[in-house]
Amino acid sequence: MTCRTQPGIGRPEPDVPAHWYALGAAEYRLGAEGLATAAWLRAARLAPRRVAVRRALRMVPAPDDQSERREWTAPVTPSELGLAAVLCWLAGWT
Repeated sequence: MTCRTQPGIGRPEPDVPAHWYALGAAEYRLGAEGLATAAWLRAARLAPRRVAVRRALRMVPAPDDQSERREWTAPVTPSELGLAAVLCWLAGWT
């Protein structure tokens, strides 16, 4: 059910890291560590330098080395990496 007085209320926003972090926190409180980890990983990939997300991920360590490697997230977002690539390309032409 959506609110009719304010447009945009109830609209899904999958690219908001705070929502994924909150979902992970709720799942963790309910005892669903796997779902909490998945939500926090999504938040970490959307906002890789957010300290709260990194701290939350440390609360649920990976069960083995292979899982730990899959949980790795880049220190920058894909858009930041693209911007850096464009700047390097432009610097190469000057």
